[in-house]
Amino acid sequence: MRRTLHPIPQASVGFADREGFFSRVLTKLNSLWVRATYPFAGKGRKLSLHYASEISRCLAPRIRLGHWVEIGKHTWFHLGMDGAHEVRITIEDNCRIGPRCTISAKNSIYLEHDVVVAADVLVMDHGHAYQDPSKPISAQGATQGGRIRIEERCRIGQGAVVLCDKGELVLGQNCVVAEGAVVTRSFPPDSVLSGNPARVVQKSGAGRVSGPLCLPKEFYESGGLSRDSGPLARSGQEMSASRSEVKESDSEQELTTYSLQGMSEEDPLSWVSRAAGKLRTLWLAWTYPFACFAKGAWVHYSGRIARSAARYISIGKNVGLARDVRLDVSATPETTSPVIILEAGSGMQRRCMISARNRIHVMSNVIFGPSVLVTDHVLQPQEDGLAIDRQKRTGGTIRIEEDCWIGYGAVIVCDEGELVIGRHSVVGANSLITRSIPPFSVVAGDPTRIVKQYDFFERKWVLGCVRPLVADRQDTVPVAGVPVKCGFPELKS
Repeated sequence: MRRTLHPIPQASVGFADREGFFSRVLTKLNSLWVRATYPFAGKGRKLSLHYASEISRCLAPRIRLGHWVEIGKHTWFHLGMDGAHEVRITIEDNCRIGPRCTISAKNSIYLEHDVVVAADVLVMDHGHAYQDPSKPISAQGATQGGRIRIEERCRIGQGAVVLCDKGELVLGQNCVVAEGAVVTRSFPPDSVLSGNPARVVQKSGAGRVSGPLCLPKEFYESGGLSRDSGPLARSGQEMSASRSEVKESDSEQELTTYSLQGMSEEDPLSWVSRAAGKLRTLWLAWTYPFACFAKGAWVHYSGRIARSAARYISIGKNVGLARDVRLDVSATPETTSPVIILEAGSGMQRRCMISARNRIHVMSNVIFGPSVLVTDHVLQPQEDGLAIDRQKRTGGTIRIEEDCWIGYGAVIVCDEGELVIGRHSVVGANSLITRSIPPFSVVAGDPTRIVKQYDFFERKWVLGCVRPLVADRQDTVPVAGVPVKCGFPELKS
């Protein structure tokens, strides 16, 4: 008898997380609270701000939000506080900002309507000054910066960086920025951008977006964004109607504006986070067996340090560890000396991670941007048939010297020997560092290359790699009274 095969019913793709109900309720309550009480320069209807998003009340007068704007989990808005009261961040209708994004504005960041920003994206209209070699980068502040405008219907992929250090950066309509790309200049409409630094790899069709950017539907739900609301859940006719309503409501002053007179620079709720961080720091200092936990060190309440790893960690004076910073140690039991050393004045911003097996030494006044990874070991699959977690690991040691700046999303990996990042060096965003860097260098890209170096004899920063002749020049040059070697190794410029 012939057996009849019945097709297996296909599962629906629209799975609902029952526990997500609480997140949606909290997000809804937070959205209503923020819209009712925060003095934004302008705010539209149907705002969705995840309850874990970070927008300071004192900065709200410099932010304008349109209709149907959605802000994801742990997204952080940061603005310069120079006393000017003009609007710094403008997000128009139907825009979506994914989880864990950072939008940092000193001058102006403008997102036109229907812009979609994926998770872990940095948009920043200024850089960090490093030009004075006698002064720590952490003490030089920000550059003058420029202005950023992302035009309508652009798509920014996960982990991408949009950075403008001067002038104006414009992404034309329908541009697509691939995952991990670093955009530092303007591009025309309908461009698909990829790479570090970003370049045009193809053109998208007129009026539509195509190319390598993949934004799965789950992206909108991670971080509390719901597909049941917002522009992607409505038809084009509804979106057009919404825009017409916006124009009509503007004349009726539905986008409420506020006067900046009498506004306090202090966020009334910021004391909660500070108190939790203080309690967490005291708890770590008193109960964890650190090799060293010096005075003035501070750890955010969400920082992750295992108690068993504390004896391999040395934290110096005035070291700061921000939200979700993680220090991992996988040292052998016979190890006695510290494996992770953070010297005085160093700081790690959000979501940074140090994973040490041998030794990672961060010297004084080193500043890490968000989402930096530093690891001194890698997995080297060598034996067939052996589980990946049992394969041999190789590694070395890492030393980051004084006054360095490690940019957003950079990865520093050492698989053998010693990797040294020289004094007063700058590592660009999303760079991959696998070899040593000479002092007073600016490096960027993937693979990393030297962009600039400081020439002590010319007393200025020059493009490319400086290779002084030992016969013609001295071996050391004093900088702020400290002799610094100027003989750089032969590196690709």
